[in-house]
Amino acid sequence: MITKKRNIKQGAMQELLMGKCRLSGFNDNWVNTELGNQKVSVVLKGNGLSKTKVSANGCNKCILYGELFTKYTEIIRSVVSKTDYNEGVRSKCGDILIPGSTTTTGIDLARASVVLFDDVLIGGDINIIRPNLDNIDSGFLAYYITNAKQQEIAVRAKGITVHHLHGRDLLDLPLHIPPTKAEQTAIANILADMDAEIDALTAKLNKAKQIKQGMMSELLTGRIRLAAAESIEKRPILEVVKSVAKGHNQQFDDAVIIGGIVNSFYDPKYALGRVKVQKLLYLYRRHQDESTAEFHKKAAGPYADQVRYKGGEPIALHSGYISISRQSGKKGSMFGVGKNIDKALAYINSWGVANNLKWLIDNFRYKSTDKLELLATVDMAICDLKKSGSPVTVKSIKNLIATNKEWKAKLNKLIFADKNIADAICELQTLLPMGEITNGKS
Repeated sequence: MITKKRNIKQGAMQELLMGKCRLSGFNDNWVNTELGNQKVSVVLKGNGLSKTKVSANGCNKCILYGELFTKYTEIIRSVVSKTDYNEGVRSKCGDILIPGSTTTTGIDLARASVVLFDDVLIGGDINIIRPNLDNIDSGFLAYYITNAKQQEIAVRAKGITVHHLHGRDLLDLPLHIPPTKAEQTAIANILADMDAEIDALTAKLNKAKQIKQGMMSELLTGRIRLAAAESIEKRPILEVVKSVAKGHNQQFDDAVIIGGIVNSFYDPKYALGRVKVQKLLYLYRRHQDESTAEFHKKAAGPYADQVRYKGGEPIALHSGYISISRQSGKKGSMFGVGKNIDKALAYINSWGVANNLKWLIDNFRYKSTDKLELLATVDMAICDLKKSGSPVTVKSIKNLIATNKEWKAKLNKLIFADKNIADAICELQTLLPMGEITNGKS
């Protein structure tokens, strides 16, 4: 399936990025221009970063040129590295990064990645294309450069052993692009949706491989014994898989994932509180199709006291995956990245669940705590209604909230207005599908 989807995407790019296939509603002729045209972009250069300046506990996010080959694709939705270094060129949201050198072939330099954040330090040997966002969709331009301009960029690279590409070499790069940003955005969205589908399938494949590895480790060493063959045949395969897949417990799993959540969502400019972390853990469990039995209906929505006091949170704190502090004049605890976060990230990678954290980042990074409370609350209500066989509507969800003593005060909040609940139902249908539901306001 992954191979098939990649082939479909490749065909779609050849049609859409070359203008061979036009989307409905767009009929104007494409225009010829150059990358260095001021109506298109300006070209800058990164500066002053190397691997030696990367620090796991650094306070500034950064991107090194080598990571453009190994860690990022056309859209950079989360930044991996950090540094204590505080000087250099900082990104603006929408900047496109192109590596400045390679030891392989010049065609490998046709690799463009969009940064979706401000204030990321950009390392040396990176060309920065800063689009004129009034006219250019950054995502489209990144896809276009990577997939339609490979040969033309390759011939601009200089050198034999090491191939170099300078910003000035890109100024006259010819472009044949849609005349309106709206058409560019529509094309970019189609390709991004295809990438998201491929990423989701890849995550499932990695999870299946990890489960198989765990099963082999347990079954082939005799640490877990199967029941009689007759009874095994009658058990669903998923039940067998879950019984042997993990060699660690839920509390330790939660500690590692909490570390990953804090690492992904912490920003020194904005406080990261326990309520937000709990909602993200709940949504992660739902995405993983894992039990949420520990989460109960509390004033702030689904909330797990067991995770806070006896489970993942104290383990994550004790293990150094997270830090917890209190800010003067502010209510509640604030979460930060711990000194041993690299250990948690190593577990996440070895378990094959990094893409599931990426799902959290992609869908919830810029959502407020109130919006997360709305989504988690509505999702838990939908689960209850589905279990009881009741229809899922705005009215039935409001009734369920109103009849719970912990939750009923929510209906006085603006965020729980009818329209917001209806929007949450629609969003959750896409994020956490649970079969057919009625998205009505009755």
